[in-house]
Amino acid sequence: MAEAKRHNDSVKATPEWQELERRKKLNEVNYQGAQKANKVTLRNTSGSTIYVCPKGMDTHEIKISAGGTAKWDCDTDGYLQVNGKATNTKVYSKNTGCGNTITIR
Repeated sequence: MAEAKRHNDSVKATPEWQELERRKKLNEVNYQGAQKANKVTLRNTSGSTIYVCPKGMDTHEIKISAGGTAKWDCDTDGYLQVNGKATNTKVYSKNTGCGNTITIR
């Protein structure tokens, strides 16, 4: 067991291993940044659960519980959905809150 640990530690001490770990961390940072740039967080501060969907679409809705949040595609307008049907009440305008949190009251 101690021999295996010594071997693993010696591998992890190599410049190749260090470079691999650096690249993995950089890739994760880049991925998280891209995710944030492509999504907006919708925060529901109303007292009830709401549903949001694209205009004219009665599917692809997201459910946001009272006081909760959900991620939404940044490049898509979001409308309240009532009884399974999209309404004309816009709660998010595309490309206006990328990477941020938008409050729905």
